[in-house]
Amino acid sequence: MNLARLVDNSIDRRVVVFGSLPPEGRDLDLLALESEQDQLARVLADEGFVRAGVHWARFRGCSTETLELVAASAWRLPHTEEHDLFADGRPLDGMLHLARPAPHHVLLILARRFVRGDGRLKVKCRRRVDEALAEDPEAWARARKHAPAWGLSTALALLEAAHRLDIPTSSLRRRGAIAEALRARGRPLAIAHLASWRGLLIRRRPRGRVVAFSGLDGAGKTSQARALEETLVRLGFDVDVEWTRLSYNPSLDLVARPWKLLAASYGRMTPSSTPRDGSTEVGHRLDPGRELRRRSAVVTHVWAMVVAFANAYTQRRRTRVHLRAGRWAICDRYTLDSVVHLRYRYGEARRFGFQKSLVLLLSPKPIACYFLAVPPELALERKPEQYDLKQLALQASLYEAEYARLGWKRLDGRRPREELCEEIARDLWTKLTLD
Repeated sequence: MNLARLVDNSIDRRVVVFGSLPPEGRDLDLLALESEQDQLARVLADEGFVRAGVHWARFRGCSTETLELVAASAWRLPHTEEHDLFADGRPLDGMLHLARPAPHHVLLILARRFVRGDGRLKVKCRRRVDEALAEDPEAWARARKHAPAWGLSTALALLEAAHRLDIPTSSLRRRGAIAEALRARGRPLAIAHLASWRGLLIRRRPRGRVVAFSGLDGAGKTSQARALEETLVRLGFDVDVEWTRLSYNPSLDLVARPWKLLAASYGRMTPSSTPRDGSTEVGHRLDPGRELRRRSAVVTHVWAMVVAFANAYTQRRRTRVHLRAGRWAICDRYTLDSVVHLRYRYGEARRFGFQKSLVLLLSPKPIACYFLAVPPELALERKPEQYDLKQLALQASLYEAEYARLGWKRLDGRRPREELCEEIARDLWTKLTLD
């Protein structure tokens, strides 16, 4: 049963869809009277939806269903206007109780949103205005009759002008419209004008977040990161996926050159077998920097500090761009991987406490971080290109030693992809409700 049908079967009185209509809309935006709101809340909870304020979400596999349930009283309309909004609604096709607003109410709802935006009439909003006028050519006139009671006379006029002229509306005019709407809701004149300025000058930017996935190559990090990206977009967030890796940082090549020159003059290169990280050296000789680190613990710690700083700085720079813009950054590899690969590359017996602290200090703190644990054999089967079984086993042991210390959530990466998708999305949604 789809979400619209579930809602329609769960209520006894009319509920209005004030956003995009199904199946076009990303979710359902519902305005309900108090009795229907309480009834719907119980049904949604029984059906596995999780609440965050007025938003509800249900996660099944890698798919998401969302709903916004707003009480009609929150709009603070006069009783007659509230009654007309529900009574004049047009039932959706095949539905008994789920209705869309009448064309003139569509214009009023859009006007209310328009003046709180940036002054530009979006394509989606223009299309909805056109559809309302196509259904009722007298919709503007009808909306004007109701606008004073809604406190939207100025807002409606601004929407009509923007639709007709296709030019941005100034913030000063929008401020006046917002003040009018606040006055209609009972705010004193001075407070309404102050609040209208505050709403335009101090616009709330969506809060950006960091979510991180870690684990062996082949653990399923990229797959889960992409699945979570789709889920968050469905929930209305702006999202991007970032990939960082301790062993891949081009800026380190510039820093390493003087080290290698110093190491080359330190002494003759010595024969050695293939290094543990899987790289091979021409002529069966070690890299001079690696040889110098092998001989000196001090050099090892100093170089590990340089690598840790470069990695943490890269993670900070990439994620901060998204956070400042109010976007979510989903990181495919993050601080846990940095700590593990520091120990793997420069000595698993060493703790590298200072370097670890540096990585944690500089990297933005995630709202959620997931360690996908898989056996080395499975990781090798999925990605046989880079490491052998012995190398993967050592990395796996380091992950198991570090994840709890860093506060990461451990998930069994052998479980079905859809099952993990659902658990991760539900866990993250729960964190948002508590944040």
